[in-house]
Amino acid sequence: MLNRACPHCEFIFLGDDLPEEGCPACGEDWTRAETASTEHIRDEKITTETPESQRFDSPAKPAPFSSAALLLMLCLGLTAAVVWLQLERSRASRMLQHALDERQQLEQRLETSQSRLSGIAEIVSESDGQLETFRAELDALQKQTDAERENWERERQAFQQLQAAFETLWKENGHSFARHWQILGPFRYRDDTPTHPFETEVFRTDAKYEGVAGELSWKPYESPEDRINLGRFFNTGDRFYCYAVCWVLSGEDREVQLSIGSDDGIVVWVNRRKVHQHLQNRPGSPGQDAVRTKLTKGWNEVRARVDNRGGSEWALYLEFRTLHDSQPLKLFSTHQPPAPRDAAAQPSE
Repeated sequence: MLNRACPHCEFIFLGDDLPEEGCPACGEDWTRAETASTEHIRDEKITTETPESQRFDSPAKPAPFSSAALLLMLCLGLTAAVVWLQLERSRASRMLQHALDERQQLEQRLETSQSRLSGIAEIVSESDGQLETFRAELDALQKQTDAERENWERERQAFQQLQAAFETLWKENGHSFARHWQILGPFRYRDDTPTHPFETEVFRTDAKYEGVAGELSWKPYESPEDRINLGRFFNTGDRFYCYAVCWVLSGEDREVQLSIGSDDGIVVWVNRRKVHQHLQNRPGSPGQDAVRTKLTKGWNEVRARVDNRGGSEWALYLEFRTLHDSQPLKLFSTHQPPAPRDAAAQPSE
């Protein structure tokens, strides 16, 4: 069975014999239509015929896609688009969630910062109140300081007046011999008598020491004469030793001569520095030893150790003299330890 297409209307006729009346669709004569179609095909074949040299060089045209292939490609494209949209939607959701999380964190930080700012504001407010309190206290303290300064000025003027009176009294009643002493003893004397702790420690009126008669303490003594009669003071004398200390006031830094006499041996310290030592037996008299020493401006401590190596006589002489011409030097001496405030009570000459 043959099939023929009408060249005029493209009607396809299935069968071996063409109808004589022509094309059933348009009525065109089959013979004329076939002839025209044949000529058209021949012209088209001539026009499109490829030279022999190029027939195998140009690639063959791809076969057109079928409807099923096009439909499959369309389905695959739609599926890919749906998948891409889902991925983009998931990515957008994650980005949105991340942005929401960051916003929540920022809000929490903002709340924390606001809380801190509130705390700082409260602290600043409290500090302002404390500052006002401090200012009030400072003003009160300033007023108190001004009042105390006025009192101090009045006391300073009164002190200057007392100092002037003291200088007059000191010049009128000073002695070249030290007559007022603190005395500690007696202690049993031996040829190998060790160093007593008092020789190196700071003087204290409340200090206690072990002596011949048990516990000993310092006792003040004011001699009516230049001779310090230790035998009379202790009412004993044979083979004992004792310590004596006094304080001498000097108006300036100066070098002086100590004129010393003792019965028997003697050791002398000035401001806790040993300046003289004589450890032989002898009867006591003024001026037996002459010692050069230095007095500082203010109070000076003079210590002495006096030994009685035998016999009933036991005595001490200590006189201050000028260094160059050995003239008696009147200085104020006392057995009272100077208080710290008295360090300023230094007479000027």
